[in-house]
Amino acid sequence: MTIQEIIAKVDALSPNQYSVEQKIGWLSSLDGKIFHEVILTHAHGGFEFFPPEGYDNDEYELIVKLPYADDLYTYYLLSRIAEFNAETAKYNQYAALYNAAYNDWTGWYNRTHRPNERGRWKL
Repeated sequence: MTIQEIIAKVDALSPNQYSVEQKIGWLSSLDGKIFHEVILTHAHGGFEFFPPEGYDNDEYELIVKLPYADDLYTYYLLSRIAEFNAETAKYNQYAALYNAAYNDWTGWYNRTHRPNERGRWKL
């Protein structure tokens, strides 16, 4: 799923005043965290690169793939929009949905990817 696809979906669901560049920045920040906190801690085998400066256009493929990507990225952007619009009730709702989607994905990722070896233990 591309950045462009997620932004188009979110803009259709919730028209807003935030620029495409701002939304790319939000998604870049999220994928940077996912890459460093989840992907690099496992024997990931597939996705091995994230641009050091983040995404600079909307043509990039996002790290999380379907079926998890749609909910995770959609609710993340909707929560950021609600947060910056000071819409507390909407923010709380979208943040809870995002957290559930993130937990679903990390649970799957942790079950299907072996953690990196940290060293050998001797007893």
